[in-house]
Amino acid sequence: MSLRFLIIFLTGCLDFSNNFTIDRDGDGLSIYQGDCDDNDVNIGLEECTDKDGDGQAQAEGDCDDSNPKVYVGAGYLDDATKCMLDKDGDGFGDNDPPAWVLRGRDCDDDDPLTHPNGTEVCDGVDNDCDEEIDDEGSADAQTLYLDGDADGFGRDNLGVSIKSCVSVEGYVENNEDCDDGRETVNPSASEVCDGLDNDCDDLTDSEDDSVDETTGFVFYVDGDGDGFGDKSQEGVYGCSLSEGLADNEGDCDDGNDEIHPDALEICDSVDNDCDQKIDDMDVVFVFFMGKEVVFYGLTFRII
Repeated sequence: MSLRFLIIFLTGCLDFSNNFTIDRDGDGLSIYQGDCDDNDVNIGLEECTDKDGDGQAQAEGDCDDSNPKVYVGAGYLDDATKCMLDKDGDGFGDNDPPAWVLRGRDCDDDDPLTHPNGTEVCDGVDNDCDEEIDDEGSADAQTLYLDGDADGFGRDNLGVSIKSCVSVEGYVENNEDCDDGRETVNPSASEVCDGLDNDCDDLTDSEDDSVDETTGFVFYVDGDGDGFGDKSQEGVYGCSLSEGLADNEGDCDDGNDEIHPDALEICDSVDNDCDQKIDDMDVVFVFFMGKEVVFYGLTFRII
């Protein structure tokens, strides 16, 4: 085989053009020369160059190749296939971007903690982009309790409580009121004799050592248990009548249970009925048919 034949053969068999050098769309550029889409004459070097360094060129979907925060997938938590602006890098697209950029759901694209998946807290900001600020769902919202009697103490009932970042009229921060229908009953009230647990300590009236017994009644010592108190002694205050006391002071001899205002006056040189008269005209002894008859005023009985 001659050398001339070999050269002709090789020349006829080799094609020095390839996919990198062919300009299919006729825009004067091949793939090798930077044409990233050699099937579209409108896409050339300008559209194929990533000017802002965000990893995408205009031809690859970057709708603002002058801003590295704008590219397809920037707002991937909104839509990974769309070109959005995400300035704060939280994965949500700006909801107020330039006109040529697709709108996302991030209501504050300068704060990475504010977005639709954000945690609402009491800070005067719409952290979760639901168009509500410091709503009752805020993580640090305080539980407020209904104060029906306006005494500053709330009802211990979660069913009528609310969550709020701010104070609300008719609600308070505590749930210490044991009777939210009486403004005089609450932990700051004084215990008095009225049958109620005024200071909410589960003790009522005299059960509570702090009770003001002067708000109750005056009782007198009844040493002989005849139901009449010793009028020679000062009365004592109490919420209720207890053993050894009487609610009156009429007994003139508290050592003898047969001497008291309701006793019968008899002739024994004693003031039996405590009227400061001894053997007075209230009683007369006579004998009738062998029986002793005692007259009391206009009545009598046979004894």
